[in-house]
Amino acid sequence: PQTIIASIAAYSFTHGQSPWDSALRALLDIVWGKLYLPSEWSRGQWVEQTTDGGYVICGTTRPGNEDDKLTLVRTSSNGDTVWTDTLSADYGYCVRQTADGGYVVAGTSDGLFVTKLAPDRTR
Repeated sequence: PQTIIASIAAYSFTHGQSPWDSALRALLDIVWGKLYLPSEWSRGQWVEQTTDGGYVICGTTRPGNEDDKLTLVRTSSNGDTVWTDTLSADYGYCVRQTADGGYVVAGTSDGLFVTKLAPDRTR
């Protein structure tokens, strides 16, 4: 089985490879690694493999001087970005693909935020 490891990688990618990166690469057989939304403050909270072998990532971004936004990133099986989306919540914590190919997303925004997205991402 494969293991997915997600982390806050802003320091190592913007200031050169950190000792943590080197140690991790030495211990694990890494298939691929990607940095998403590098120009923004971002934090990934949840990664799940989708039915087509890709991945969906749920987290929080702070674009520029704006407020925090719940952010989703959908990738292909090799980690290439398929789409990104921001929702009206402040913080993203979990995303699950539903039986119809859509997504259910949980976060917070002055209380609990839950929304269902259709396969085409309409709300």
